[in-house]
Amino acid sequence: MKKLLSVLLVLLLIPVLYVATGAFTSMTAERAADISLAGDASALLGIAPYPGPNGAYVHDSDGDGTYELVLDAVMEGVNTNAITMIRDVFTLTNNGTQAVTVSIESVGDYSGAVSFGDLEEGVPLSVGSQVPVSLSIDTRGLPAGTTVIESIIIRAGTGTDSPWTANAYAPVLSVIGDNIFDEANSSLFRGTQPATDGPAWSRTFNGRGDSVVIPNQAAFNPTRELTLETWVRWDIDPSTGAAWANIINKSEHQYQLQHSGYTSSTINQYFEFALETTSGRKFLFSTTTPQAGAWYHVVATYSAESERMSIYVNGVLEASRTQKGDIRASDADVYIGQHETNNRFFSGTVAEVAIYDRSLSDAEIVSLSDRYLALLAMGE
Repeated sequence: MKKLLSVLLVLLLIPVLYVATGAFTSMTAERAADISLAGDASALLGIAPYPGPNGAYVHDSDGDGTYELVLDAVMEGVNTNAITMIRDVFTLTNNGTQAVTVSIESVGDYSGAVSFGDLEEGVPLSVGSQVPVSLSIDTRGLPAGTTVIESIIIRAGTGTDSPWTANAYAPVLSVIGDNIFDEANSSLFRGTQPATDGPAWSRTFNGRGDSVVIPNQAAFNPTRELTLETWVRWDIDPSTGAAWANIINKSEHQYQLQHSGYTSSTINQYFEFALETTSGRKFLFSTTTPQAGAWYHVVATYSAESERMSIYVNGVLEASRTQKGDIRASDADVYIGQHETNNRFFSGTVAEVAIYDRSLSDAEIVSLSDRYLALLAMGE
């Protein structure tokens, strides 16, 4: 459960996100209690228009700290059976004296039709930092005239937990949630650079030595269940990259999420899950062939109880096979973008890596994949 709450802002938006046959009505976000929504220094969580085109549609018309979000000026209505993205509308700034995790929750009968991307799970904000707020609206299956949401709640928690530890999935390692891609952890980097054309927190790997190395921890050595998750994109023709290009590597004799490479015709043709247990080492391949420039959400799972290895791409189960026994442990570090033996480098962009000490369910994997597809659609 999420730790709360140094700030709780209830923004009353009436009416909010109305599925229209014509134009949107305006939306007003009103100040709650003594919490200022204006961008003054005394506000713990400052809210202001984003300094970009869509920020022009958020304004304080009378200077009293009440912002109006006028969407009918942005578009001529949100149609039924469509997904509409509105990027970079306003910003949230941490004006406090300690780091917080900020999240947004929609309230209403159809609140699930509105996505705020990573802000639904929670985004860490260091002191003085800010995050842009975008949203997507999925009206597929909703009749015209439906009020999608009635209000939003913005929370800022001061607990030390990462956003990921607050949700139901709880990975033992989350490269994004734990800010491992943050420049403050530059000692972990081996040449990687922040991506200029990828989602927030993503980094590029040049295929010639770039990697991220995360020191081994006991939590990274589960024995009975395991899930590996990543969100990746090849930036070159995969067939021209290093064979068996690695994304996640925790020892050749433990677990890996990588690519195929047995012959010249299969170099990086599939995603590959390699796992060694007390019963031996086995491999599992996707049916999807990755293409340059395309994003893929790849998940691999293992359960000793069900005796199954499985691999999913974009939320779809593509292959599974029998595997038995406990997962072998090692003292190897976790390598992102390379094999532990300093080869098999990946040439592309990685937006997230997570390791779980349990096997995620089909429903959980679909939920995660849907989240990423929404973020991609929003350009996040």
